[in-house]
Amino acid sequence: MTTTDLSQFSVFAGCTKKDLQKIAGRQIMTQGAKGRECFFVVSGDVDVERDGESIGSVGPGELVGEIAMLVGGHQRMATARARTDCQVLIFSLEEFGQLLTDHPDVGTRIEKAAVQRLRDDLANAPS
Repeated sequence: MTTTDLSQFSVFAGCTKKDLQKIAGRQIMTQGAKGRECFFVVSGDVDVERDGESIGSVGPGELVGEIAMLVGGHQRMATARARTDCQVLIFSLEEFGQLLTDHPDVGTRIEKAAVQRLRDDLANAPS
């Protein structure tokens, strides 16, 4: 459901756009929270930020939240918010582990993408 859809209901009258975004569930994950699941974006666009600053976006065919999963439910390094309506597959920590066990080739590709994302983060980090 979009914020525009919610604003049509009297129960949400007076809510700010920011409030409506929270109510509509547009935040996918929160920086600092324990990573208990990761998200494969099937459709839509997701903005990613760290410490309130944009660090990129992910779209169809990409994962978000996988780094916390690869290190065993570690704290989230970033916040992710849906920029558009999204369809995502949600993998719990257990399901993610099973995916890596059952499909090692998929696991290798996920790990390579995560390492590249960490390298990019380090390269863009302030000195």
